[in-house]
Amino acid sequence: MRQRLPDIIAIAALIGATAFPLIWTALAMREPYDIRMFTALLNVLGMAFAMGWEILWPLVLGFALSAVIQAIVSHREMSRLLPDDSPR
Repeated sequence: MRQRLPDIIAIAALIGATAFPLIWTALAMREPYDIRMFTALLNVLGMAFAMGWEILWPLVLGFALSAVIQAIVSHREMSRLLPDDSPR
């Protein structure tokens, strides 16, 4: 299969870029089921890690900003700026 891969890539280049995913999918379907399952699991775990990483940084920066504001602004100043919780 490794010897045929450059030939398939060359054919895909001749046909066009839109045919390459179809040929690659056909190659993936020829793999054993356990390899496809393992590849899918790795893709899912990678995507979950990327999503968690993308969400982690805004949370960390938001909590850090909140901590800095609470450390700098005194309780009395905060009470003066936000007198009560009633709607206006």
